Amino acid sequence: MRGANPCKKNKRIKDQTGKKYGRLMVVGYAGTNKHNAALWICQCDCGEEHITSTYQLTSGKSKSCGCLNRELAANRMRKNHRVTHKMSGTRFYHIWRSMIARCEKPKTNGYKNYGGRGIKVCEKWHVFENFMNDMHPEYLNHAKLHGEKNTSIDRIDVNGDYHKDNCRWETMSSQCSNRRKTKKYLIDNRLLSAAQVSREYNIGITTFIKRVERGWSHEEAAQKSVGG
Repeated sequence: MRGANPCKKNKRIKDQTGKKYGRLMVVGYAGTNKHNAALWICQCDCGEEHITSTYQLTSGKSKSCGCLNRELAANRMRKNHRVTHKMSGTRFYHIWRSMIARCEKPKTNGYKNYGGRGIKVCEKWHVFENFMNDMHPEYLNHAKLHGEKNTSIDRIDVNGDYHKDNCRWETMSSQCSNRRKTKKYLIDNRLLSAAQVSREYNIGITTFIKRVERGWSHEEAAQKSVGG
């Protein structure tokens, strides 16, 4: 039973609840395996749930839900130049590398405006193939209309992180315009940015903006429930 303390009934089982092993935080007991070894429910730093045994945790064999091994494998591929996507010489690949650099490498030009402000790249996009799967089709469409050199990645919420729901392709002129002036919405006699609306009214930025675009009033878009 999840969350039950096994130590009260079985003194041989040492409770692991609340302990941290690598990226895994133990949150509850999950019973035993076929070898009668205690199993534990763990929450990984990436958000995934993972069940593993006491031995796997205490021996260091389980340090994450599997995301750590995937990241290490991706890093090894990059270091050994075993690139299989054949995109390393493209502008699209350069956009991805620049995005990672300005958010994570303090010596990179522009870091203070991105990583220095707490802007991050979602964990999924640390693997180039994932970024390519999410963003490359629309990149090609935009480049066909405006040209590759005039195709730049843009965040809908300028204070938000880089992830699929918060990114789009824009021309350089449109992106500069977005940076100069953030659109404001009148709610309760206050002018708020979409990011402020999201924080104060606990609503997704994309959901709010799409409601406004469909003709909802700013107050209705911010306050009305999804099912309303």
